[in-house]
Amino acid sequence: DILGIFSDPTAHRALIDLILTRIRKFDTKIDAVVGLEARGFIFGPQIALELQVPFLPVRKHGKLPGKLVKVD
Repeated sequence: DILGIFSDPTAHRALIDLILTRIRKFDTKIDAVVGLEARGFIFGPQIALELQVPFLPVRKHGKLPGKLVKVD
């Protein structure tokens, strides 16, 4: 269960730093971070904040409030 990492701030920070290190190795411009369903909503906003880009949640139709874009 990945949620246990939130009880250890040091481990949580280390995981975020590891993810960021791997992302930055791609050496490409990142326009946004897309999070898929529930698990993507846990770390996606944190990664987007660190990269200073928008976070875009993606869910099944009818699950998100507000203005949406639908792709079939």
